[in-house]
Amino acid sequence: MRSLFLVALLSLAATGCLIEADLDLPPASPVDSHSDNVESVAQSIGTGSCVGHCGQRSTDCWCNDLCEVYGDCCDDYAPVCLGDALPGEPASVVSVTDGDTVRLEGGERVRLNCVDAPERNQPYGSDATRELQRLVAAGGVRIEREGRDRYGRTIGILYANSTDINRALILRGAGWNYDRYCGGQYQGEENQARAAGRGLWALPGPIAPWNWRRGAR
Repeated sequence: MRSLFLVALLSLAATGCLIEADLDLPPASPVDSHSDNVESVAQSIGTGSCVGHCGQRSTDCWCNDLCEVYGDCCDDYAPVCLGDALPGEPASVVSVTDGDTVRLEGGERVRLNCVDAPERNQPYGSDATRELQRLVAAGGVRIEREGRDRYGRTIGILYANSTDINRALILRGAGWNYDRYCGGQYQGEENQARAAGRGLWALPGPIAPWNWRRGAR
């Protein structure tokens, strides 16, 4: 088994995947789900980084570099490879409001397109907020703006390095595909998370946020 693992590592090195941090990374320390300080969240998940398949730096070193060894590891946790031509424009996230909303430098509020995360006062709400904090804390954030909602918020897709954050949240079980506005944009990802029992899908009878807002309990 050890020899197979070494062969896999050598194969990855030959394709340009350079590991710059110890792969045996410690688990992230707990993050206060009510904290809006993105910088402190970044510090809490550590400074280890690596160059993955896309040539982008990421804190998801383990899966980013070894996904071919561990099968669906990339689908579960690692970034969606977008190549060198990343969409959108650079953005600086200064706070995370909840699991699907952030505030950018300058005060612009951004609602993540096609994602509906649990409300902060419902089960898994604070966990979804924490998941979004961790994703934006990886750095290299970009935004692809797609319009505005009735509250004046920007509707958009966020990227952190090579990670499509909107898609990653659904894959990790931190929200629902918002089919009312986007059809089946992330329905496949939601189905994967449901089948694997990830995140909120490990809870008994999770309530969709649009129903929670209408008083369902």
